[in-house]
Amino acid sequence: MTPIGYLTRLRLHLARRLVETTELSLADIAFLVGYRQLTYFVRQFRRLFGQSPGRLRERRRPRRAIPVAPPVR
Repeated sequence: MTPIGYLTRLRLHLARRLVETTELSLADIAFLVGYRQLTYFVRQFRRLFGQSPGRLRERRRPRRAIPVAPPVR
C-alpha cells in the first residue's frame, strides 16, 4: 500500500466513524477529514465501503414501523 493510499483509507475510516456516531452533515464530515469537494468524498467513500455515507447513515437509524403516541394523562 502506498503512503497516499494509507492516508486515504485512514481518513475514510475516520469519516465512517463520524457518519455512524454523529449527526454532523456529510459536507462537514468531508471537510473535517480533509476533502474539499463533497462529491469526491462520496465517490471515495463508496469505492472503499461499497455504499455512500448517506446510505450508511440511513441504515444506521432505526425506523419505527408503528408511530408511537405520547402517553395520555
